[in-house]
Amino acid sequence: MGRILLVDDDGDYCETVQAVFTQLGFEVSYLLSADDALGFAERYQPNLAILDLHIGAGLTGDELARLLRTDPATSHIRIVLVSSCPDAEERALAAGVDAFLSKPFEMAKLIEIVGSLTKGLDPMATGLGGVQNDVA
Repeated sequence: MGRILLVDDDGDYCETVQAVFTQLGFEVSYLLSADDALGFAERYQPNLAILDLHIGAGLTGDELARLLRTDPATSHIRIVLVSSCPDAEERALAAGVDAFLSKPFEMAKLIEIVGSLTKGLDPMATGLGGVQNDVA
């Protein structure tokens, strides 16, 4: 089973994403702030992290992405950055994330991106066997 770490300050959004990906066979944990996210990621060892750019006070999503990338214990984690900010895609690319998704978005698009980034995992274990894995 694939593991997803979701870091976003919107609890309702987190619960929705958690419910969707849990149904698809993922184990999903979420944090409402980035402050403890690096340590949690080191212990939890997710396959993928979905980060909001603005996660309340403290670290931003692109700062957290850089920390995850430079820590040998977490550098393998695939990262999706999501945001509605105008400069977010540029910041995401500069942080070295694997994918960027502009808010608001359709859940099907997030499922498609996660499918693409986790395609090396067993599709039956991830629950994404029927999802098209090519991201246009």
